[in-house]
Amino acid sequence: MANEELLTVRDVMRVLRLSRLSIYRAIASGRLKALKVGGGKLWRIRPEVLEDYIRNGTRSATHSMR
Repeated sequence: MANEELLTVRDVMRVLRLSRLSIYRAIASGRLKALKVGGGKLWRIRPEVLEDYIRNGTRSATHSMR
């Protein structure tokens, strides 16, 4: 895990083509699992978590929140 690259919220925004607010809503609701880093101020997402999120069709549920 030490060499594991974590994704930023901006990275996830680009992949999912969603707004920052939509990503934060998905994190807050628990649909997208994320880690707090940098003293608890920054969110990071593991690539495999994002892959599962996309694979399980959760993206469309988040997209409908707009």
